Amino acid sequence: MNTTYFDCAICERGHATPIRPTMLALQEGDEKWIETDDPSEFFACSECRRVYTLPTVGLKSLPATQGVDPYILGAPMRVFRVPIGCDGLDCRLQLSVLAVLPSNTSDAALQAKKSQWRWADLKGSCGHDIPWPQWE
Repeated sequence: MNTTYFDCAICERGHATPIRPTMLALQEGDEKWIETDDPSEFFACSECRRVYTLPTVGLKSLPATQGVDPYILGAPMRVFRVPIGCDGLDCRLQLSVLAVLPSNTSDAALQAKKSQWRWADLKGSCGHDIPWPQWE
């Protein structure tokens, strides 16, 4: 089984969330990079269910034997981009939160996971607070 390296965001509790393939470690034929992918602003930790700002530098490259879809087609886990709305009056900003979940996650299951997420003092690029349950 081939090992692919993924850039992982590390939450404050030390849990790793794979974000994208590590470009230097990709082997020809193993990757599927999507040209329209942009770094997202936030990620949801799969372990502690907290949402964090995605660092622009300092992602840690870690091996993943099965990879993550959509970069490795058919992988058991998938990176989902989940929109979260802003709380500002007449503001239509949608934040994109990256979440790694089983590839077969239904829309209903995705919404259930999303309802478990927590964050503290999260603001959109518009400067407005993002309405969501705060960390306990």
